[in-house]
Amino acid sequence: MKQPKLYALLFVSTAFVNLYSQYASSEWLNLISKPLMMPLLVAWLFASGIWQNKKIARYILIALFSSWLGDIFMIFQQRDAIYFILGLSTFLMAHVFYIITYKVAMFKGTNTKMRYSGQKVGCFLLLSLMWTKSRLFF
Repeated sequence: MKQPKLYALLFVSTAFVNLYSQYASSEWLNLISKPLMMPLLVAWLFASGIWQNKKIARYILIALFSSWLGDIFMIFQQRDAIYFILGLSTFLMAHVFYIITYKVAMFKGTNTKMRYSGQKVGCFLLLSLMWTKSRLFF
């Protein structure tokens, strides 16, 4: 049963909880919310039905899985330097697949909904990063 609005609400709620955990320096809240964000994003995107091109869906799934692994590795970066290196490596792999996905989507005649949904997610993530680093709103 596809319910994209439910997954969107869960993702956005988890993202705000994670932003709050950064603001409040709550490690336990970060440990709970951070690993949930990417699986909820995958569920939201699959439920929304924008996966008309199987090749694009595969690349996006690999990129989001790599981002999820990178998030998990970065949680443990203070324990050992290898986690930082593994996190950077998986984020690099994720970005390579995001670039491939964008290239395939833009040049293979994919619909506009697919093109702009990635840009919306990217803008949201960029604004989230800026918000947590600058503490503009608090």
